[in-house]
This record gives sequence, C-alpha cells and structure tokens, in this order.
Amino acid sequence: MKIYYYLFLYIFLIIPAKNIALANADSTEIFAIQPRIGINYNFYIADFNGYQGTVDCGHFTNGFGWEIPLGISLEKYFTVSTYGELGLFYNFGKGSLTQSMSFPMRDLNNGNIVDVQTSNQLNMNISFLELNPSVGYDIFQKDDYFTRLNGGLNFSIPIKKTFDQKEVLSSPSNAYFVNNNNNHVKERPLASGTITTMNSLLIAPKVAIETVTKSYGTFHLSISYLLNNYTSDVNWKSFSVRYEYGYRFSIKEAKKEAPKIIEVPPEPIPVIVEPKPSITLKNLHIVGQIEFGNELLASLPVVNSVFFQNESAEIPNQYKTRDLPVSNFSGDAVKIHDYLLPRIAEIVAKNPNAIVTLQSATSGQTNEPTGLELSKARANAVKDYLINLGVPKNKIKEESLLTPKNPSNQDFKEGVAENQRVDLILTNAPLQEYVNLQKYANFKGKLIFDADVKNFKNEKVEIENNLNNQKILINHAGTYEIPLNYRLPDNFVQDTAKISFNFKGQEQHSEKIIQYNDFPKQQVNLNLDNFLAILRFDYNSSKISDENQELLKQLVAKLPTDATIEILGSTDELGTQQRNAILAHERAENTMNFIKSISGDKLNIVIGTNNDKFPEDTPQGRFLNRSIRIKVKK
Repeated sequence: MKIYYYLFLYIFLIIPAKNIALANADSTEIFAIQPRIGINYNFYIADFNGYQGTVDCGHFTNGFGWEIPLGISLEKYFTVSTYGELGLFYNFGKGSLTQSMSFPMRDLNNGNIVDVQTSNQLNMNISFLELNPSVGYDIFQKDDYFTRLNGGLNFSIPIKKTFDQKEVLSSPSNAYFVNNNNNHVKERPLASGTITTMNSLLIAPKVAIETVTKSYGTFHLSISYLLNNYTSDVNWKSFSVRYEYGYRFSIKEAKKEAPKIIEVPPEPIPVIVEPKPSITLKNLHIVGQIEFGNELLASLPVVNSVFFQNESAEIPNQYKTRDLPVSNFSGDAVKIHDYLLPRIAEIVAKNPNAIVTLQSATSGQTNEPTGLELSKARANAVKDYLINLGVPKNKIKEESLLTPKNPSNQDFKEGVAENQRVDLILTNAPLQEYVNLQKYANFKGKLIFDADVKNFKNEKVEIENNLNNQKILINHAGTYEIPLNYRLPDNFVQDTAKISFNFKGQEQHSEKIIQYNDFPKQQVNLNLDNFLAILRFDYNSSKISDENQELLKQLVAKLPTDATIEILGSTDELGTQQRNAILAHERAENTMNFIKSISGDKLNIVIGTNNDKFPEDTPQGRFLNRSIRIKVKK
C-alpha cells in the first residue's frame, strides 16, 4: 500500500507544482486521465438484529459510515459534448450501526429497581475495489472551466471486511460491567471477526455533477444508492454522497509540422517623415478697465443651533474648531455653519453686555428616552466648549427643555433630527451684521495673444491662464482673446498675467506684467449686483422675527429711491407641495408688507417663489431653505 500512497502524493503534489496545464476536450484529444481523491459519506438503511458472528441483542435500523476513495478515471469524448468514462478506485473506511436498549436492574447500593440504558454498537472496517463505468454530457462551457453531468454504475468488490461489536453503558452513571478479571468497566466486547456473508459484488447506480477548471483542478459531486444488501443474510443497504477532487490531463495527438513557407520580403516602402507640429505664443497683452466704488452686501445667514446625533450629548466633530470663517459676506452658507461656536465666542468678546442663552432640547421621550437628562447634558457640552473658547461662565445661561420652543414636525425623520439640538440665543448683541457697504475693485477686459501654429491637422492645443479658470483650444494660427472678469485685492498696483500650454512634450510660457494704474477706471456709487439677503423663518411659520425686521430696516435705509426689491419665498421639502407653495407665498407677502410699512412708496417690490434650494440632507440646509431671499436692482 505504501507504493499506492506515494503514487498519489506524486500526482497531487509534485505534478501540479510543475505547472502542468489542465484542458478540456478538443478535436486533437485522444483521451484524458483524471486521478482523484475524495470522501464518501454512507447513510445506512438497515433492518436486522444480527448477522453471522454477531450477538443478537438489539434491532439495527440505521447508521453512518465514511470512506476515502483513491483512484483514477479514463475518459473519451465521442462527440463535442458526450463522453464515456471508466474509473478504478480503492475505497477504504469505517461504518457503524447503533441500537439503544433499556432494561431494569437492581441497584446494589439501595436495592431499588432502575432502568439501565446501553447502546449496542456494531462497527465495521471495510475496503473495496471499485469499478465505475459511466457516460456524461457537457451542460455548460466557459473559457476557463466547463460543467458536465454524469451517470453510471458503481461495482464494488469487498477486500477488507472485519467487524467488532460492543455494548456501552449510558446510564445510570454508577452502573458498570464486571469483566473476567473482576474489573469494573463501562463497555464490554460482544463479538468480532470477519464478515463471511458479505456479498462478493455490490452494485449501486449513481448520478454526478462535475466542474473541470484549467487552473484549479476538477470538482466531482455524486450520489448513489446500493441495490443489493451488504451481506446475504440481512437487510442492509446504503445511500451515499461522495465528493472528489482531481486533475484532468488531456492526451492529445502530436502536432504536425506545418510546411515551411518561404516569404519573399516586400519591396521597401519609402519612409516619409512628416514635419512635427509646433506652436509659438507671442504678443501677449491685456485691454480693459477697472470698476471701483461701494457695493451693498448682506452677510450670510446664521443657523444658530448645534445639532446632535440621536441619544448623544457629544458635540459633533464638525463644530470642533477654534477658527473663524474668512468672510461673513461670501462663501457657502451651509459650510459656514461649522464655525458657529467660535463666531458666538467672538460676538460675546466684542459686546461686554452680551449674554448667550443655551436652549437645549431632545426629540421627545419616544425617540430619546433619557429626556431632560440628555437635554441638560447637551447644554453642558456646548457650555464647556464656549468656556474653552474664552466665553466667561457668567455670560452663559442654560434652559433645558424636552422639545424645542419651535419644534420641527416629528412625523418626518428629518424633523426628529432637527429637534435634537441646542439653540444659542444672544441678548444685548447682534447675531450677525446683516447689511454692509464695502469698497471693491473689479477688473473687466480681455487677455489677447497671437499664436503661430504649424503642421497641425486634427490636434488641438489647450491654452491655460492664471487669471481665471477658463481654457481655450486652438489648432490654427491667429489672434485669440480670453475674457477676464475678476476682483482685485486691496492696494492693487500690479500683477503678472501668464499663459501656457503642454503639447506632446512641447511646453511654453508667456508672461506680461500688468500695471493696473495704466488702465482706465470707472467709479460706481453703489453696486447692487452681488446683494443677496437670506432671512430665516421658524418651522411652518411666516412670522417675521425681530432679527429679520432689523435686517429689513437696515436694508431700506441704505437703498436708493425707486430701487426694485425682488422677494422670493422658500420652504424646505418636508410636507406637501400645496402647503409649501402657500407657505412660501405667505413669507414673501409678509416681508413685502413689512417693507412697505417702513418705506412707503420709496421702493418697487415684486414677489415670487425661490427654486434655488440649499441641500436638504442636513438640518442646517433645511433651516436655510425656510427663508426668503431678497435681491435688489436699480
């Protein structure tokens, strides 16, 4: 047997290590060899008390066994998809049938009659020489693998067929057998020997499915049922499930050498060297004018609330900064919300009488069961952070509520998230400086250059500049213009204009010093083009707050007579479209009526609906959409 094991070790370990390719059948294949190893699970179906040599002390009905099949199969394709196969295997393993039994006995310790539980175990050591003729059909093919069905018969000739039988005590725990040496034991042998009544040939039909891969070997799964009994004197059959793994080696016809063809070298083709495309930039200059003066700006709206995660009093990381925004009059109104706490600290520092009240809240007992305890913890977290930013402790008041004074609708999950917050309310100090006149300077003109382009066909060159993000594509000679419109920094004197390209390894940069004092200048008394005021409203409300009234008063005071104000009402996306349309109109109309009440006929006012919304995926975005937008035109 050692020679047999060494042979399989060589087949399954040494040969794959040498990268011998596996292959499916093709027109050049003669036959294929497939060594396989696997495991076979037998489920015994029995109906007997004993057979030759065993002790009849229980009725056996079922059991379990396993076997290790080692073997080799030969296969031959008859058509593109149909093949025959003959396998030869050595199959060795063990099996067991068990019968539980119970009988009364007297307990020698107390004299009581007790039920003694034992199991009658019939164990087999068996091995077979197995011959497996079968036919198969390919059902699925890919480049790297193919799958096929297989059916046939297993003919098994018993080689080793020994058994042993023993009885094992299960309960009670103090029960035991007394053997011939007067020792106490938990099990006793009943019989052992060779199964002489084993049938000389066992026949079992089988069906199988097999996947053959080029890189990972073959995978074979089959089921079979034994038609005749294991022995001639009892009813004992089995149902088997078997898994095998192997390698498929294709034996093919020797390749025939193709006749040699003497090639006559073609006539050499003349090489035509086309001139390389080239481009040169020159005569860079700038024309334009500088517009300067005052412009009216509105500061970005402030969402004066810190929003928390459900059941949490930990301040989210987005608020944990000591920095201030670069500007309160330009930028992203949603992003600038992250700077809320340092902005509040700055306002308190600039206003000695300022007081900040922290109104903390939860989304209610159902969503956040810890209730007021959680609300107080949120207020304390914000308070500690403000103190860390330099706000005196005596400048901070706390008011802990179960739900906010102006709650959002908790029928929506967004409303639940919005109520998990701390509102920061300032007294004796403005939350923001709404309207402001600022000086500005803006350059508007053209960047002009000439391009000398040679030997271009369909290629285009991308020209970049450093004064704006606009790029242009060129592919022929000529004069080109790039429009310019950008803000100038304070104390502007000069700058450098640059244009450049990188094309197939060619690079060029062209520069021109800009002397801003050389350009004509136009003064503007009041620029209103960039004015945009956003006034927030409470959830489902069109009432103008005191802060909004202050903004409107500041705005009216700084606008020229006969200026036109456009008021656009806005809502978030919660609720029905019909209700949101009514609410947006009410907000715009109430704002218009208030402006008229303080300005009379000084201004022209038109109202409408805003469609340019902030993102709705954050509470601050939805708070900003509950608003009106004001634009001004001369």
